Amino acid sequence: MNHSRRTTRTLLLPVMAFVATTAACAPIKDDYPDYSGGADYDNDLTIDLCQDAVVDKIKRQRGYSADVQFGTPDIYQASKKIDTVEGKGTIRESRRYTHFDYSCDVNIRSDRVLHADIDYRHSTTPQRLVRICHDSVRERAQNEIGPRAQVTFQKTQTKPLSSRTTKISGEYDISHNNRTGKMRYSCKVDTKHHRLDSLTTRWIEPLSGPAINYAERCHQAVTKKVERNGGRKVNIRSTQRTRSKNKLDISGKATFKQDKQKKHIEYACHINTRKGRLESVNYRFKPDQNSGGTGATNNRHIESLCKNALARHAHSLYEPGEGNIFFQGIKSAKYTKTKTGMLVKGKVSLRVAGIPQQRAFTCNYSRAADKIIGVNITYP
Repeated sequence: MNHSRRTTRTLLLPVMAFVATTAACAPIKDDYPDYSGGADYDNDLTIDLCQDAVVDKIKRQRGYSADVQFGTPDIYQASKKIDTVEGKGTIRESRRYTHFDYSCDVNIRSDRVLHADIDYRHSTTPQRLVRICHDSVRERAQNEIGPRAQVTFQKTQTKPLSSRTTKISGEYDISHNNRTGKMRYSCKVDTKHHRLDSLTTRWIEPLSGPAINYAERCHQAVTKKVERNGGRKVNIRSTQRTRSKNKLDISGKATFKQDKQKKHIEYACHINTRKGRLESVNYRFKPDQNSGGTGATNNRHIESLCKNALARHAHSLYEPGEGNIFFQGIKSAKYTKTKTGMLVKGKVSLRVAGIPQQRAFTCNYSRAADKIIGVNITYP
């Protein structure tokens, strides 16, 4: 009996051990999703995933020509499903070497890099930060003043503002088209990622240079604008200059011919002397002189402008079933003065699909612009 009990106990022990072992090996339920990786995962794959992510991040930050090399990394288990990889590396860019530290967290069950951090602080040098600032200053000067602007830095000061930001400031001389000036600049550079956070500049001495070229440039711009609007034989009659800080206003009077009539205008040019650039050019008509002194002459001038506008408008009209519409002339017209010019109403002769017709029209004439600003043709 005792023997049978030992025998029974002896038989039960392996069964209990097997049950205990099976229970110990059974998966424990947790809040993580079920992944297919895990037991057969090796460290080499974890390292490869991390370093691929680091290389991709570096190339996005610094350019795809960067050559990245790694040293021997360290890897340890941060949790049941997360491995952490840490190491050092070197970036080669145009014969310059930049050293960095990196760290990754990798989910070994989903083969996914949770995040990759890169620290460039071991490669930070004042010369490199100054170069980042100066390159940005030079680029801005060439964009704002001209691609041939020359920048010469005179004074440079470097001041760390925090562990991640350095302030670089100073002065520089700038020259463009035989004109010189002086500016002050201030940069804030991210020392960790080696990139510009902000840049401000201001003039100490504006660009020098004679104003006589500005007058010629203004007159050329006025002539081109008048010719684009149908004028010809532009004659500049007078020129005045008004200076202010970094600005030069050039204005005067001129005449030109249009529609066999002599037009009188007043023009104005606004020039930024700091940048050496013509910013705007405008002109307006003097209606008291353009009218020729009599209302009849002025009405004939307006009628001529209205005919041209009506012809263009009629040619653009198309009615289904009627075909193209051709303008033949103004049949009757009534002129009504407005605050800004003249409103013309009447009837026009048209040919619609070969059939003569008459329709009502309106023209809105602007005295300041000396042109038709609105035209319409309707059914009578």
